[in-house]
Amino acid sequence: MKDRSTLVLITAVLFYSMTILATADAMSGATGEDVCVGMACMLVRFVRDFQTIIAAGIAAGAAWYAGRPVWLQLKNMNAQHDILARTTIVERLAGIEERARFAEMKTTAVVQDGWWGMYGGWHDEDGYDPNAIDAIWADNAERAVLELTRELRHHQIAKNDTSAIEQERTALIASAKAYGDCLASVSAPGRWVGDPEMTEEREKTLDEEAAKARIDLPGVVNLLDDAKKRFTKTARREIEGIKQRVRNIDDAILTRSAGGD
Repeated sequence: MKDRSTLVLITAVLFYSMTILATADAMSGATGEDVCVGMACMLVRFVRDFQTIIAAGIAAGAAWYAGRPVWLQLKNMNAQHDILARTTIVERLAGIEERARFAEMKTTAVVQDGWWGMYGGWHDEDGYDPNAIDAIWADNAERAVLELTRELRHHQIAKNDTSAIEQERTALIASAKAYGDCLASVSAPGRWVGDPEMTEEREKTLDEEAAKARIDLPGVVNLLDDAKKRFTKTARREIEGIKQRVRNIDDAILTRSAGGD
């Protein structure tokens, strides 16, 4: 109300001033060819000659003054929007970080268990013996891979991460599935022992698939490790980008706060 009253007063003063000057001009009867003598005459002629520019300036000033509360309100609304956006982004960031840690830690554990099962205490690919793989270990390792794959798929279905992270997780899931299938082939002959429906032909096929899987096992687990590294690298890059966005919002909020009204 105070701002509106002030605006009305200023407009009234300017209007009456213009009216008085115009009246004085009419009463003086001065023309463009008359010699202007005295301050009042010069002022009247100045207003008459530049009345359009003066009126435009007055209108612009009045518009700015009248719109100032609106600009301040928009400024406050933008600040509130940034604060709400920041809260949402921070909450989402926490979930992204948690899921990325899970994928990295669980996949690392699966890979390390695979290396241990294949090489024992020493990671020596040249000394790898396919026939030394324990079928029982392969069966247990497959269960761990299935659990990892199931949880990663739950994360993927939720779609709470960035598209880049989800793309790398798709590749990670595919690599984990390939490793799990390889382990399943290694342990399959032992699981089917004594099954009444097992035929000699089927048993021969399982043995051949197991022999091939034992040979493929080191390469498959290494591919899983590579997929994990790509996923982790992408997740860290995306997380850093989100953190930078939060910092930008904080800086904008602080700048507006420092600027005052």
